[in-house]
Amino acid sequence: MANKNIEITNPGYVGLWTDDMPIQANTLRGESGNLLDGNNANAIVEGEWLVHSANGKYLEREVITTQTAIAYSNLGVKPSVMYFYEQGNPVPLTIGLGHTVIGPVGMVLKVKFGDFGATTVAPGARLFVCDITHDGGVKRGLATSAALTSSAGGTGSIDSLTEDPATATANTFSPCYLKRWINQTTAEVVYSPALVGTLSTLN
Repeated sequence: MANKNIEITNPGYVGLWTDDMPIQANTLRGESGNLLDGNNANAIVEGEWLVHSANGKYLEREVITTQTAIAYSNLGVKPSVMYFYEQGNPVPLTIGLGHTVIGPVGMVLKVKFGDFGATTVAPGARLFVCDITHDGGVKRGLATSAALTSSAGGTGSIDSLTEDPATATANTFSPCYLKRWINQTTAEVVYSPALVGTLSTLN
């Protein structure tokens, strides 16, 4: 099943595990209004990775405010799920719920927005959730560990990255690994969620 930003190549839509939940604006990100409305300046787009709110009743874009030495901000530390409806589709706006894909492990996706590196990246590289500029807005996409410091004016090294306000050794969430690099913004990935202890172990 293919949409603008995501193509699910295996197992096909009928084999997916899905969940529908309300999506709320994260005021810490300066968002407001209904993010399911395609006319909202911060509208959710298909292929974004969202986290559960503190009370577990909503999905939202994650925000971490104390990270340093990173090209892309808000590196994901919480487990996240993938939103799967095209921006402006009237169905989620009508029912008031966002449609997300939560499995199965091993599903293969062709992801059409992210930062997968300017040159070929070997299969197996872990991918991380962070803020990515896409379609004129800031969305929650995927990036390789190298792209987190080498792109978009990144400074410092991954070793010096603080993943979480509480501790520099906090888990960092990686929902997928790379199956096939296509270009800097497009790749085939395998859904295989994992919590990585520290990004320095990936250098």
